[in-house]
Amino acid sequence: MAAMQFVSCHKDTYPESFAPSIKTGTYSDVYRKGATIYGNISMEDFQIESFGVEYTILTRPGLSIEQYFATAQQVPVDAVDEDGNFSVALENLDPGIIYLYRSYVNSGYTTVYGVDSSFQTPQNTEPVFGEVSIDGITYTSFDISAALADDGGGTIEQMAYIYKEVSDGEKGELTTSTPDIQTLHVKQEEGEQQYTAQIKNLRSGKTYAIRPYAVAHGMGYGDVKYVTTKVSNGTLISECDTSDVG
Repeated sequence: MAAMQFVSCHKDTYPESFAPSIKTGTYSDVYRKGATIYGNISMEDFQIESFGVEYTILTRPGLSIEQYFATAQQVPVDAVDEDGNFSVALENLDPGIIYLYRSYVNSGYTTVYGVDSSFQTPQNTEPVFGEVSIDGITYTSFDISAALADDGGGTIEQMAYIYKEVSDGEKGELTTSTPDIQTLHVKQEEGEQQYTAQIKNLRSGKTYAIRPYAVAHGMGYGDVKYVTTKVSNGTLISECDTSDVG
């Protein structure tokens, strides 16, 4: 769906000289129950009490922007990069809904809003994973846990981890069709959102790529993790960071 834009730069109070600059950015990672929103703020020489993103449901045509945003929820931000860029993860959204959003900043004297934009959450998608974590690394095994953020609107029919040994620095596609992968299916309990397993029978001092997948309406993958097992003298070589692949 193409984003709709409604130009708005409303100030609650004056004078204008106290108004910081705020920009509404794009969005990404939209699924049935969430999305990531981006923005930018100029913090130089301004007193700022709060800033972030606010969002609301596009209910019916004919309302003004301020009428739409009268019931908006605000998600504050507490960190930006050196250029003033920030992102906000919206959660607990409803499927199949058009949401309006915009950035805001409150200086204590003035509240300024960025340009209004919109996105629509899909009705049904593939399953979506949240955090994937690694623990309990030994010479021949490690523990892995993956959180299911959204079942995609269907019943989870299958949940598994795919993994393979990789050479140092090797990065690439890891899917169910990748050559030489191994698969560990995880038994799922009704209503379960966290899937934990132990990967066994590995080689000491070797690096493994691993990621979860689940099947419902479609097949959804989690992030790839790279893990190195301990060497024979008991020294942990490394545990590499998360990398989005595929």
